[in-house]
Amino acid sequence: MVKKVYEDRHEVCSFTDGSRASLDGPDGWAKGCVFYGDNCPNRIRCQQGGGGVMIWGGIIGPFCVPERLKLSSATYCPFLKNSLEPWLDNLPLATLKKIIFMHDNTLSHAAKATMQFLHSLGFVNETLMVWPPNSPDLNPIEDLWSIIKHHVYANGKHYSSKDDLWMAIKESAATIPKSTIKKVTGSVNDRLFEDIKRHRAHVNK
Repeated sequence: MVKKVYEDRHEVCSFTDGSRASLDGPDGWAKGCVFYGDNCPNRIRCQQGGGGVMIWGGIIGPFCVPERLKLSSATYCPFLKNSLEPWLDNLPLATLKKIIFMHDNTLSHAAKATMQFLHSLGFVNETLMVWPPNSPDLNPIEDLWSIIKHHVYANGKHYSSKDDLWMAIKESAATIPKSTIKKVTGSVNDRLFEDIKRHRAHVNK
């Protein structure tokens, strides 16, 4: 959805989404060479107790989603209260008035209770970006997840504990310069227009 308000204020738009990071690398993929007849090196896989961590961010954070937490409206609202709300409380009033909040159309996000909670934070009408269903995934937070994971799994690195993995994610996120964040968020309009031009998917104009 392309809005004039968004075009004017993309630098303070909070695009949000979650992602998963596994101990044994992105999506469990690995590469390397093994001599014929040799055994492959042991790897801590999810089904062997390796697992991973679920993370959430919105050009803020990232934040670690509590283990085994199934996101519904009943759990998503308290999660936002503990992560998003403190960040908003520390913003200057002039900046706070310009914030636009975006999340996708997942059931827990679109639920009435979630919408009421976001309204209580001041996100209503043009400050709550509509993300239509069946739309192309143009969320710039995916670019940041890619940057973080590229660093976290550099040189095929694996992790032996979830705490170590989470620490690496936080350290990687802290190194991303503001110029990179501004670049990926500022590219959304161009992505939308390019997708419309190519007729690849449904986009609300």
